[in-house]
Amino acid sequence: MLFSYYTTSDGYVEYFKSSDPSFIIKSYVDGTLTPTLITVFVNLPHTVKFLTQSYTNSFKISFSEIKPYISPWKPWLGKVNTSLLVIATYINGNKTYF
Repeated sequence: MLFSYYTTSDGYVEYFKSSDPSFIIKSYVDGTLTPTLITVFVNLPHTVKFLTQSYTNSFKISFSEIKPYISPWKPWLGKVNTSLLVIATYINGNKTYF
């Protein structure tokens, strides 16, 4: 169920109510949902860890998948930053777009 949305200069972020909180990554090319190679890394204070990769147009990452990476840094919450780094790679013929 759509709960809310936020508009940015590059598109919009949709918020849904869910019993399984997660990030949903969708890739669009010229306004059309398009398969891309989606690679996700966890950006930690002193390193970057590979999380997952898939060739798809819609990809779901449950918060429970990320928790093992983030939880050790909980005592420093607000003092250090953690985030997800998502790279969507679109290939069209012999051209590649990131």
